[in-house]
Parts: sequence; structure tokens; C-alpha cells
Amino acid sequence: MSTRSVIRLLCTALTLLTTCSAARAEQVINTRFINDAASGREVMKAQATFSRYGDELRKVLLSFRGYADLHPWITETEISNSPVEGTSQVLIRFKFPWPVGKRWSRIEVNTDGQDVIAWRQIEGTLNANEGRLQFATNGQNVRIDYSAVLSTGFPDRWARGYKKQFVTEFINAAHLRAAETGPGTLRLADSTPNE
Repeated sequence: MSTRSVIRLLCTALTLLTTCSAARAEQVINTRFINDAASGREVMKAQATFSRYGDELRKVLLSFRGYADLHPWITETEISNSPVEGTSQVLIRFKFPWPVGKRWSRIEVNTDGQDVIAWRQIEGTLNANEGRLQFATNGQNVRIDYSAVLSTGFPDRWARGYKKQFVTEFINAAHLRAAETGPGTLRLADSTPNE
């Protein structure tokens, strides 16, 4: 191998290492829990701002089929057509840590202009699964605002740690996947139902 080839290989490796390190270093997600006075339910809010890979991150989060690859608590996703125009139905199978265990949720998902993902459970073994994830982009910068009610039937105060862990790990994994994937290589077609 020539010296020039070795230098190119080292430069490529350094670029990849820098890209992945930058993606990992930016992953700060702020979370909080609030009580919704109208419904009496606890809502988890999360916000994250990433300075790179905004378009790729949006594509990762809109590719519902890949969700099981993003978090070990999601074991399977299955997409089907919805009777409501402009929506999809997504079946998500979970394997939460003990004592919750295996659960499933069929959600109706509406993607409003690809800047909002809104969902609500239409059936399942979760007590509640509904929320909204909104993207605000400025060039490659992206801010994610997440707001959701996720209830497994256990008291909210016991489940907060699990909810926070799940959401932060999921968003972090999506951002890392966006960094690994790079611009223009992930297709939004991955989120369409089987036909």
C-alpha cells in the first residue's frame, strides 16, 4: 500500500471518528413532567437541539419500520393503512423492564407536513399512548419538541425514570443513526405501509 493510500485511509477514518464523536457530544435532552389539569394525566415533555443532521434525523424518526433498531424496548413495528386519510396505523410491540414486561400499542399516526408527528393509541395493552413530536429546522440545525402521555398502569411517580430513559435513549439513538447514515441515503419510503 502506498503512502498516499495510507494517508487517504487515515483521513477518512479521522473524518468518520470526528462525525460520530460530534453526534454523540451534542446529545443533551431536557425532560420534565407536568400534570395536565384538564385530563388529570401526567405529560412528559422533552426538548433537544442538535446542530447537525437535522434532515437525516427527521427521516429517521419518520421511518417507523426502523424503530425496533433504535431501542431495545421496542421489539417490533408493523405499519398498515389507516381508514383515516393522511394517517398510518403503526403496531408497536414493547418489552419493557420488569415489572411492566411485554405490551403492545396500535397507534394512529398523522405526519403534518413532515414537521410534526402526532399519534394516539386506538387499541393496545398500554393505558395511554398519545403525543406529538415537532421538528423546527434551520439549515442543518434541528430542535425537537416532544410531548406525550405514556401510561403502563403503574403510578406515574414510579414510571418517570423509565419514561425519561426510554425517550432520551430513543432520541439519542435516532440522532446517532442520522449521523451514521449521512445526507441523502435514507428514504422516507421506509415508513409507508406494506401493500
